[in-house]
Amino acid sequence: MRRDDLDRMIEEQLVSDVQEEIFRIDGLEDRIVTEISNRLPRRGGWERIKELFIAPVPRKQRLKDLLVVGATAVIFLIFGVALGGRLADRLPDEAVALLDAEQNGVVFALLAIGAQEIQIAGTFNSWEKIPLIDADGDGIWTVSIELAPGRHEYAFIIDGRWFGQDPMADDFIRSFGYYNSVRYIGVQGDDV
Repeated sequence: MRRDDLDRMIEEQLVSDVQEEIFRIDGLEDRIVTEISNRLPRRGGWERIKELFIAPVPRKQRLKDLLVVGATAVIFLIFGVALGGRLADRLPDEAVALLDAEQNGVVFALLAIGAQEIQIAGTFNSWEKIPLIDADGDGIWTVSIELAPGRHEYAFIIDGRWFGQDPMADDFIRSFGYYNSVRYIGVQGDDV
């Protein structure tokens, strides 16, 4: 076999192979771009939000944006104060009394639908029982008690049964076989 025949046979075979596989070249660029984009890390919503605030913006535009945000905040503040005063005048007396109690004491609240009587007792009053009130019958019992700063153990008595695990408590302890709730007023648990 001569060299020219060999070259011709190789060339024919290559052309044949290319013709058979030409369909694979069609759309190759789109497939590559799709594959690459699937491998890139996706930006989450938080990244996009940060980009809005951190993206390079001309100084004049940034000042305009800050001015608009500031003016909007002032408008909302003015409306809030005006509406707040009007709405406070419309609050029922019970709500105003509860707000006053919150300012002057610690509010203890417990959801106990169907309970007939709930009391609270604790170290703050030598374990004497204080009744909670469900004024509107919705099952939310409350009482406001003035407490000195410090650590206070307490428990609820629901229809005569001890309930020492208040969901609003800062901590729980087990004493004499029963759980007591703990609230820290003006101090942290480690400071006591």
